[in-house]
Amino acid sequence: MSDFDWVTERSNCSTQKVFRSLELGVKADVDKRNAFRKNGEPKWDTTSATERFSVFREGGDGWSKQVVLFSIEGDRIDVSRDGVHLFGARLTINNKGQCKLKVQGQEQELEEWQFRRKALEDLFFEG
Repeated sequence: MSDFDWVTERSNCSTQKVFRSLELGVKADVDKRNAFRKNGEPKWDTTSATERFSVFREGGDGWSKQVVLFSIEGDRIDVSRDGVHLFGARLTINNKGQCKLKVQGQEQELEEWQFRRKALEDLFFEG
C-alpha cells in the first residue's frame, strides 16, 4: 500500500458527504426500529434541515418525548440529546485507508453504523 493516495481519499472523506450518508443510515435505522414496535411503544421519526437532522420519539406508555440532534459544526459532526451535547467527531483516514469518524477526546475510530448506534441506542431501547 506504499502508493496509497491518501490525499485524494481524505478529500473524499468530507464532513458533508459523511453527514448525508449518516442521515440516510439514521432514516433506515428509524424505519427498522419502528418495524419492531410493541404495544405501548412510541413511534420514532426524523426531521431534516440543511446542516442538521433529528430523530425523535413521541411519548408512549412510560416513554417521554425525546430528541437526538445531529449537526455540522465546522469540520465536526455533533450529537446532542434534548439540548445536551453528547459527543462530537471529526473525520480521519485510518492506517488502513478507510474514512472513519474519530470521537473527540477518545482514540475511537468509528464506522458510520457504530456512530449511529452510539447516538441512538438509548433513544430506541430505553423505557
